[in-house]
Amino acid sequence: MIPPVNNGLFVASDSFVIQLIGAGPWTITIQSNAPWIAYYQGGAWHAHEPVGGIFSFVIEAAKDLDLPIILGDLDPTLPVELSSFTAVLTADLQVNIAWIVETETDHSGYNVLRNETDVLASALRINSNLLDEGSLNGTQISYQFLDDEVLRGATYYYWLESVALNGESEHFGPLKVTIKADGEDPIPEIPLETKLFSAFPNPFNPNTNLRYSMKEAGEARIDIFNVKGQLLKTFKQNHEQAGYYQVSWDGRDVNGHQVSTGVYFYRMSSGKYSHTKKMVLSK
Repeated sequence: MIPPVNNGLFVASDSFVIQLIGAGPWTITIQSNAPWIAYYQGGAWHAHEPVGGIFSFVIEAAKDLDLPIILGDLDPTLPVELSSFTAVLTADLQVNIAWIVETETDHSGYNVLRNETDVLASALRINSNLLDEGSLNGTQISYQFLDDEVLRGATYYYWLESVALNGESEHFGPLKVTIKADGEDPIPEIPLETKLFSAFPNPFNPNTNLRYSMKEAGEARIDIFNVKGQLLKTFKQNHEQAGYYQVSWDGRDVNGHQVSTGVYFYRMSSGKYSHTKKMVLSK
C-alpha cells in the first residue's frame, strides 16, 4: 500500500514497493526520466532529485523492510500544507498575520514578508528571527505574527515564506491590507486606551514616526532622550478628541543639530500615563 503524500498537486507517474531483506543499510539506485522520486520510511516521505537520470539514496538499517516508492513531476514532500493564511487589521491599527498548518515535514520555520506593492521580489522580511514555535491544536499547528510598524493610510501586501531544513523555500500570498487613514471610519470609533506604539520605521534614517493613541481629549507630550538620559527634543500636542496620532522626528535635537547613529528613547506622557520605548538611528 502506498501512503498518501502531503502535496495535493502531486500525481505519481509510477509507484511500487521494494522488499528489503536483512538488516541493512541498503543503497538504492533507480534510473528514470522522472524529475522526482520519494521513498516512505519512518512515517514520512523523503524526496530526491536525479543526477544524470539516476536516483541514488541510502536506506537506514532496519529489519526486513517494505519500502514504498513513488515517482512524478513534482516534489511530493512539500514541507508545509496550509489550511489558513490571514492578515487582519486589529483595533490598535496593527496587522495580525495568522496561519494554520495541517502538516509540516522536514521544516525549519517561517518568515513574514511585506511590501507596499504586490511584487514579491522587492518585499522585505519583517520578523527578526525565524518563526518556528506554533500552538498545537489536535493535528493542526497555529502561528501568529503581529506587524506593529504600519502607517495610517498605507496599503501593505504580505507573504508567508515557508523554509525547509534544506534551505528551500515556498511562498504563500500575497494578502492585501489597507490601514484606515484619517477621516475614514476609525477602528474602533474610540481608542480602548491611551497607549504609545512602536516607532516606524525602526531602525530609521533620517526620519521616523512616533505613534500613539488617546482614549480621551487631552495633552500628549513626547520626549526624546539619548542613552545618557539627556533630553534632545520635546513634542507637545493638545488633542480635542480621542483618536490615533503621530509625530515625525527628523533625527535632530532642539537646536536643529543632526544626532549621531545610536540608540534613543522616546517617552509619552499624558495625564497619569507614561511609557518609554526604544528606537535606533542607523546611518
